[in-house]
Amino acid sequence: MKSIFALILLSFLFIHQSFSQEKALTALQILNKSIDAIGGEKLLRTVKTRYTDDETTMKGSKVHWIVKVMLPNKGLFQIVYNDTILYQSGFDGKTGFETRGDTKVPAEPTKFLDKIYMRNIFELLDFIDPSLWKMKLMGTEKVEDKICYKIKGTLINGTIEYIFIDKSTFLTIKTENISKKERGRYPIVYCYNYKRFGGILYPYDFKAIDGKLVQLVHLVKMSVNENITEEDFK
Repeated sequence: MKSIFALILLSFLFIHQSFSQEKALTALQILNKSIDAIGGEKLLRTVKTRYTDDETTMKGSKVHWIVKVMLPNKGLFQIVYNDTILYQSGFDGKTGFETRGDTKVPAEPTKFLDKIYMRNIFELLDFIDPSLWKMKLMGTEKVEDKICYKIKGTLINGTIEYIFIDKSTFLTIKTENISKKERGRYPIVYCYNYKRFGGILYPYDFKAIDGKLVQLVHLVKMSVNENITEEDFK
């Protein structure tokens, strides 16, 4: 009887200790584990440019979303149909522009409110920079079939974003931007089907949601540190 009681007590102490250790994790520790999971801080900081070609369907037609990003905070987004650029918007680090056909105009001020503060190609690295973001662990929440850490991030301009990180893999499963300050971005994005690319784990499938609009996106091609120059953002 005493041995049974001792086993129960030991089990209780083990569970209590595990729970305490889990509770001891901070938002920063979780984010660092997530960085380790996708390739590690040292590797991610070697990435100075990133090119992605995503396929999706818009108004019944298959189109490609081309995204070019260059440090510290330059970006270009294009919608391409049959090798023709239907629309693009760009940011040179200070100002933005949009083009439709052959017409180029300055972007609305609300288009790039958050891009000004981008310092890294991978946003997780920005999240661990206290001069940019204040991060707080809000507990756990189930996202589809996964139990995730829910972390609240507040950017220095007031933008609020929630990041949901899988407790078992430390991969980002969902992001939710509730501020809606920066025009043109999807408030909710789900990440699926992570695959390793050059040592970096990256999601190859996305579900982007804006109200009733649901956009399914599949990565076709990705490259880093090649084929992108300053000229792309002029």
